Formats: sequence, structure tokens, C-alpha cells
Amino acid sequence: MRLVAPKKPEIFARFARKVLGVVERDDRAAALGGVEAYIGWLRKVGAPQTYFDFSSSLEFTDTELNIVADNAWRIYKGKIGRLYPIQRHEIEGILKEGRKVL
Repeated sequence: MRLVAPKKPEIFARFARKVLGVVERDDRAAALGGVEAYIGWLRKVGAPQTYFDFSSSLEFTDTELNIVADNAWRIYKGKIGRLYPIQRHEIEGILKEGRKVL
């Protein structure tokens, strides 16, 4: 969401306002606020945010994450993302973000 919201703020702003109660006139600000509100809600309900939320001993190497990114790219024939077409390097970046402890 953090990747796509700035690229399609009008869609994320609508979600933020109607579902999450974000009060913000500017679409970009509403979209970004909505993403953070949604992430806050996920934390509140105990949804996993990173790999460490599954297990503190999970460690993925760059090579392993590259394999996952390659497989996703191959399986979906490079067409990942409906609102915004996510590129191969962006998939890798998203996967690597999951290694960060929040």
C-alpha cells in the first residue's frame, strides 16, 4: 500500500475516508494517512506485519527473496498489480521490507 498509494492517491483517499474515517481534503495526504491508519488497525487485530511476527528465528537471505520475486514475476508473467503495475525490482523491495523489525 505504501508503494502504490502515492501513485493512485484518489483511490486510496476514498478508502481512507469511507472506511477508516480519515478527514483530510487533500487526496495524497488522505491516502497516506489511510495507509497508516490501516496498518495501525492490522497491528491492533494482531495481523502479522513482518516475517518476525511469524517467528523471531525466520531469516531470509537476499538470494531466497530474489527467488521468491523471480517466481512471482514468472507465475504472473510480469503482470503484478492492478492499480499500478509493480516492477520486478519493486517486488524484491517489498519482500526485503518484511525483514525489518517494526
